[in-house]
Amino acid sequence: DDDDDNDESSLSLQPIIISNHRPRLQALRNKLQSEQTKVTSTKDVISTWSSSSIKTTTTRKTSKQQEEKDKEQTLEELLAKLDTLPPLPSEQDMLVDKYQRQHTYLRISLTERCNLRCLYCMPPEGVPLQPSDKLLSKDEILQLGKHFIQGGVDKLRFTGGEPLLRHDLQEIIHGFHHDLGVSHIGMTTNGVTLSKKLPSLVDAGLTHVNISLDTLNADKFTTLTRRPAFNKVMDSIY
Repeated sequence: DDDDDNDESSLSLQPIIISNHRPRLQALRNKLQSEQTKVTSTKDVISTWSSSSIKTTTTRKTSKQQEEKDKEQTLEELLAKLDTLPPLPSEQDMLVDKYQRQHTYLRISLTERCNLRCLYCMPPEGVPLQPSDKLLSKDEILQLGKHFIQGGVDKLRFTGGEPLLRHDLQEIIHGFHHDLGVSHIGMTTNGVTLSKKLPSLVDAGLTHVNISLDTLNADKFTTLTRRPAFNKVMDSIY
């Protein structure tokens, strides 16, 4: 009987032990579920971050590739432009005088005509002019200039007479700047018609202008030049 009692006591203790540990088991189960949720959430974050990182890296690579492509295109354009420029002169081809001074500045007189009759320059009726077929044409001027450029000239100035009276002045400037690569092109003018023509000449490549003006007094200007053009010259300046 005692053995039976012991067996019954032993059997009756099992549910009691499980019952006593049930809250702890439930707490452990809840903790495991919570950890599982955190792991899943962390995986989602990592996945999202990885996707975003891949997109960002891809975008950066694409942007960098585009920059490299643009640089290559710009370099190709510069090289193509360099190929059109005249070759640099050798030391033997340089314009050097007997004092071994190198000359890089060329002045070209485009015409002997002028729209003023200055007292110190010509009589009121003007002077006899050469026929146009005796003057250098636009193509001849550019060809002549090319030889000087090959000799080291990199600065030009156009004079006259009055260079603005040359009807193909814009084309001449354009040829020296865009075709022969001269970046410094100046002109000496009396300024009478400059205000009308200056924008187009600048577009063609003109970079410097000298205006010859003997006085800031309008009456004296008329006396000296025999032309009432003072206001036109001032319009060109301002």
